[in-house]
Amino acid sequence: MRILILTVFLALAGSVSAAFAHHDGERSAAANMVVSHAWTVENAANAHANAVYLTLENTGEAGDRLVDAEVDFANGSSFRAPVMDEDGNYSMSPVAAIGVPAGESVTLQPGGVQIVLEDLQGEYRAGDHFHMTLTFEKAGSVEVEVLVEDLDEAESDTPSS
Repeated sequence: MRILILTVFLALAGSVSAAFAHHDGERSAAANMVVSHAWTVENAANAHANAVYLTLENTGEAGDRLVDAEVDFANGSSFRAPVMDEDGNYSMSPVAAIGVPAGESVTLQPGGVQIVLEDLQGEYRAGDHFHMTLTFEKAGSVEVEVLVEDLDEAESDTPSS
């Protein structure tokens, strides 16, 4: 049941337009995969993890999957997606990869699918930028620039608020 709900959620996420993405940001590409609107919020000095949001666009004729994300100041990363249990409670659960169907876009955003940087080794503040390497199953790797935004401003600009 959890897998079915997660699959439905990911299919619906693919229909979310890049117009709902948080900021314009830079665009980077690897083969048929275009990455844009990469952002996160500032973190506390003692934070162990923080999420990154962005839009993945597959301009090709075959689906692809985001299988890894790396930065030089975290000791790992994971992909998380909201899942609903039998009692109707939502929680964030790890997923192995983020699929992007051919000709569609998937927008990672607060409350939805996200990249979680884990075991952070430092902090970053609003206005900072950092580089993240994304690896796709078919398209290969691409480096993207992630913009760090103020937490209060980011919360007021999300589609769910």
